[in-house]
Amino acid sequence: MTVDLGWGIGGVIIGGLLNGSWVLPMKRIKAWKWENTLLFISVVGLVIIPWAAAVTTVPKLGRVFLETCWLTLGKVIVFGIG
Repeated sequence: MTVDLGWGIGGVIIGGLLNGSWVLPMKRIKAWKWENTLLFISVVGLVIIPWAAAVTTVPKLGRVFLETCWLTLGKVIVFGIG
């Protein structure tokens, strides 16, 4: 087994675990309505975690944004929202 295949299989396993465990907080927060729980999960999963991952893994993230063309950033934002 090559290293690339191992990384691929590991990524698939981690992705499967994450996809299967996203509803676990719904079992713990019984006082909330399911809509509120999904809103919280969405904010954490779509805003907080990606920004935390970007800040921790991309050196000089602010400089990357400043040196990128505004048109390119706009396209990334529009396609990200879509």
